[in-house]
Amino acid sequence: AAPRARGRRLVPGGASGTCACSEGLACTCTACVCARCPCKPERVLTAALRRAPDAEQIDKLAKLHWGRLNGTHVAAGLNRLAELAASHESTQGDGNERAPLDILLEVLERPGTLSHTETRTVSTCMWALAALHAPAERVPHTLLATVQTAADSGRFSARDASMTAWSLATLSRHGARGERRVRDDALLEAVGGAARATAAEAGARDVSNLLWAAATLGCAQLAGGDAAVRVSTELTRRGKLTPRHLASCVWGATRLNISGSGSGSSIRSSCSSIVSSANDRGHAYGEDLALGMQDGTGTCCAERSKGGIDGVVLNALLDAAADGLTRGVLGTAGDSEAGPTANNGAHASAADVSNILWAFAAARRHPGAHAFDELARSTEALAVAGTFSPAETASALWALATLLPAQRCAGGCCAGRAAVRALAARATDIAHEFGPHEAANALWALAAAGNYGPATRVLWQRVEALFREGPSEREDGGGDSPALGVENTDRSTFARAALSQLFQAHWALAEHVNATSAAASHQHAQDHCSCSEASAAAAALEAAERALRASEGVVVAAWGAGVHEVRTSALQKEAARSVESMLGATCILEAPVELGACEALCVPLVTDVLVQLPDAEGGGDVLLEVDGPSHFVMPCGGGTGGATPLAPTGATVLRDKLMRAGSRGRRVTRLRYDEWDAVQGCSAATLALLRGVLGTSPTHGTDSAYGGARSATSLAPPGVALLTPPALSSRLDASAPAFVPRGAR
Repeated sequence: AAPRARGRRLVPGGASGTCACSEGLACTCTACVCARCPCKPERVLTAALRRAPDAEQIDKLAKLHWGRLNGTHVAAGLNRLAELAASHESTQGDGNERAPLDILLEVLERPGTLSHTETRTVSTCMWALAALHAPAERVPHTLLATVQTAADSGRFSARDASMTAWSLATLSRHGARGERRVRDDALLEAVGGAARATAAEAGARDVSNLLWAAATLGCAQLAGGDAAVRVSTELTRRGKLTPRHLASCVWGATRLNISGSGSGSSIRSSCSSIVSSANDRGHAYGEDLALGMQDGTGTCCAERSKGGIDGVVLNALLDAAADGLTRGVLGTAGDSEAGPTANNGAHASAADVSNILWAFAAARRHPGAHAFDELARSTEALAVAGTFSPAETASALWALATLLPAQRCAGGCCAGRAAVRALAARATDIAHEFGPHEAANALWALAAAGNYGPATRVLWQRVEALFREGPSEREDGGGDSPALGVENTDRSTFARAALSQLFQAHWALAEHVNATSAAASHQHAQDHCSCSEASAAAAALEAAERALRASEGVVVAAWGAGVHEVRTSALQKEAARSVESMLGATCILEAPVELGACEALCVPLVTDVLVQLPDAEGGGDVLLEVDGPSHFVMPCGGGTGGATPLAPTGATVLRDKLMRAGSRGRRVTRLRYDEWDAVQGCSAATLALLRGVLGTSPTHGTDSAYGGARSATSLAPPGVALLTPPALSSRLDASAPAFVPRGAR
């Protein structure tokens, strides 16, 4: 037998040296006719690009063999560049990837480069360009056209579809600011159709990437409609999702359900540029969704929505996720060796926990006592370990504050309170890194949770610093996204919803200080603990006052503008008519009132119904809040340690607390939608309910706590789509921050 010669290498014209081909014969690049010979120049060049030690070697190979480069070579070079860039990410790289990238992009633009190319090669090119953060406008039109053709032809696999969807969403975040969007749904429809057709073969990574991409672009059809959610539900039930995949799935599905987004995102323009539709900052995390569900460019998702994820499908996913949490899908929260911080697929990271918490809170679903405690314990361990970023801290705080009242109804919230304290301590340490929306979300959450420790003072100091800095140019990759602003104000980079949250947080802090001061006057001086807490709250209030002065009225103006943007519901009108006809009272819908425990604190508010009772019913004014489904957290349905009763959100509890504290002698009460539904068709029951709610009956107290275990007799069925949290209004509902999880490769 002939010896197996070695030494095959690339030269400017091809390859030199000899080797043993698949038929056992020595060959040269011009004479070899073996069908799968690994020694041919094209294969040697592909291997050399895949194994290049650095970007300079890729640049050299691309220049020497310019005329021979095909789509496979480009995919190998781009993939290797992405790997090298990822390895240098911690040191920010040296920028050497740009030279070979330019050459490879020019090759892609050359006619015929992608002819007869395998679909995996095309999807790899897309993935690599996204991973390299290539300028969106540089993505070749020929590549996008090839992607659409391959997807339409049915040649895409589930992995191809997921990689391409992730790439489109990631590239959209690197589009040039201010560039005009041009709608083009064909590419999204093609990739979404491929995802739907291959849903049965999709794995955990595929569905998580699809849902992350669809939510980032605001396009449910990119995930094949409900197909990806259904598959992720089944995989969750079978325990096939890692914490990272589970977080991406529930985050994406919930965001799509809330925004009701469809296919309005622009992907390909006439100049072959991909422009921003979810202008998320940096590599991993994005701008929060403000009230009104606005994206990073100020466009309301509702304006470009065409459906979304059905509520039945989302509820099934969240039920499965709650079951998974009770089975320990997050890993061992207290394991410091392997550690919950180890992002190895076995343990949850801070990003995973914060996004899972956000999904349940934004969907107004309580996962059950056991699952919530598991999330809370993981949150506490990760916060103590110092792994939470500012965005993750604010997101987790908001979610915990929203769900804590429901957990209290379910049988205790010690773990939740401990998690809030750990996150507050973490926020104190990294407050200087908080952006405008993060600081506002965190302050609101701490107020809703009743935590007025050192974190509140430090965060208010950060807010003051942000106001004094004024507007800043924050581009992609650093800082926060541009503000949505109030009346085009240039006083701050705070979104309007964030300014409203600051107002609520200040109001709650002022009421707390006023109450503790009054209580301190009746206590003995030796109560050092109470004195310490009162001093901390007073110092926080001083910092808050300085921050409001630094805003030069922007915070107050935002609240005043939002107060009068009200939407009267059919339930409000129906309840008011019944009160007038049955009790002879006078009802004023959306009545403006002033609240505040002292004259120095005068808060304008619009109450749902101002009821002026006749003398026969006890007389006086009653501020009646009519609460629909969005004011409540509903229990998940399956295996979560017992169903929780219908409970208010943290925002609803904070509203009631503030209104009672500053009612100025008027009674404050509320009418729940489930109680109202239960008495429809029975006049006697309706009259008894109204008298009880309005305090004219001894059987119903106006200050009865929401937290009791009250069964909803006519809850909306699980199939009803979840309601979007109300926009900035008198309901004192807080914004739902949506922090973008990392997309998995």
